[in-house]
Amino acid sequence: MSFSKYLKELRTQKGLTQQELAESLNISLPNIKTIEAGKTSLPSMRLLESIALYQNETQGEVLKEIIFNEPSVLKRTMPLHLQYYIAWQYVKGYTFDLFPEYYCHSEYVGNKQYICLLTKKREAQVKIMIDDLLDTNYNVVTDILENKEELRNVLIEKLVILGNIEGLPKIREYRFILDANHKLHLE
Repeated sequence: MSFSKYLKELRTQKGLTQQELAESLNISLPNIKTIEAGKTSLPSMRLLESIALYQNETQGEVLKEIIFNEPSVLKRTMPLHLQYYIAWQYVKGYTFDLFPEYYCHSEYVGNKQYICLLTKKREAQVKIMIDDLLDTNYNVVTDILENKEELRNVLIEKLVILGNIEGLPKIREYRFILDANHKLHLE
């Protein structure tokens, strides 16, 4: 759901006016009106903290509701552990681009769909590419989790593909995120 829809639903669930919600969150009435009009896509860190305290939730839980219940994002199934990870990275100060597409020179890959590109502007444009060890149907590729050699081959292949992508900004890190329920022990 969008931030405006989230805030409207919060207000109606609690039976509050815009003024009462503004006072509860310690922000101005014009800010509430601006958000509910859809002119603000994500909360500031201060407002996110206020909403989390008011809702008795973590900042990550609030942000996950705002970002990942949006219809444009729901069209693409994203595993829950990645939703929480990306929300947590936003709380840490990163901005994100969900499902960025880049063209790869490899004739075998074509357009590569990544999970997310994270950017932290305050730290010299740190960019992190997020990917998951998933197949095209977003299922965990369990056979590579059981075979260390196969996993190493898949990771090397993904890094080679990354090196051949045209127009990709300079990436500082490339993270593969695994669900904590899938145990993996690499030496």
